[in-house]
Amino acid sequence: MAPITKRMRENSNAEIKASKGMDMSSILQLINERFKEQAELIASKMSQSEERILSLLHERLDSMSKEMQELCERVQQLERDASVVEALKTQVGLLESKLSTLATAEVANDLRMHGVPFTEGESLKTIFNSLCFSLGITPAPKLKDICRIRQAKTANTVVDPTIIIKLENARDKIALIRAAGEYRRTTKQLLNLQLLGFDSCTPIYLNEQLTKETYAVFKEAMQMKRKRILTAVFCRRGCVYVKQCEKSEPMCVESFQKLLQLQAESSTISANAPPE
Repeated sequence: MAPITKRMRENSNAEIKASKGMDMSSILQLINERFKEQAELIASKMSQSEERILSLLHERLDSMSKEMQELCERVQQLERDASVVEALKTQVGLLESKLSTLATAEVANDLRMHGVPFTEGESLKTIFNSLCFSLGITPAPKLKDICRIRQAKTANTVVDPTIIIKLENARDKIALIRAAGEYRRTTKQLLNLQLLGFDSCTPIYLNEQLTKETYAVFKEAMQMKRKRILTAVFCRRGCVYVKQCEKSEPMCVESFQKLLQLQAESSTISANAPPE
């Protein structure tokens, strides 16, 4: 066997290196191809996922857009309904005010007389004429009507029904009220049954006739006067008037809300007043 020479050894090493170089190149090419395939597969999957996500988003956005449109339409309908309700409230308020005005006008010329005992076969017109004569009003004013109103019987006492005096005009009512006031000032006495022909000095009371609502306002105003929130309370033509101080102008009060407003104003003034 021929000995291996140095040249032969170098050739053999070169061939081995060449074969190794070819194997590495093939492996790298294969790896690159696999990477490329995986990258394309990942890109395809990502593209499909993006398409699905975008499709779901579009569907959701379309659904939300429809819901928003429906909500907008409902809000617009509610706003229209609210405006209709406000208009109806305004109309109801106007109607209530007109009804209150009509009810007040209906009793504007009426008087109430308390404390006159009921007797069988009585003549209310004669009682009225006696009152007018005693107060110096002759002839007696013309009457539209005069009657007693029914009152509920309490458990302990039976109250004589109030006499309602309906006069023809406001002038006669004012004249009668003034005559009654003048009688109280000059005689220092209350009106009593003797003025009507009875043998008794029991007081009787002559006041303006008020509607149920106005009478409730009048009672509350009198309570405020007792608490010194108001300085004067009186009625005129079926309406309640009050004064907050001696120098103030009379103010017509038509509702509890107005009284509460006056009470709040009085409380504010008292709170801001400097201490004595």
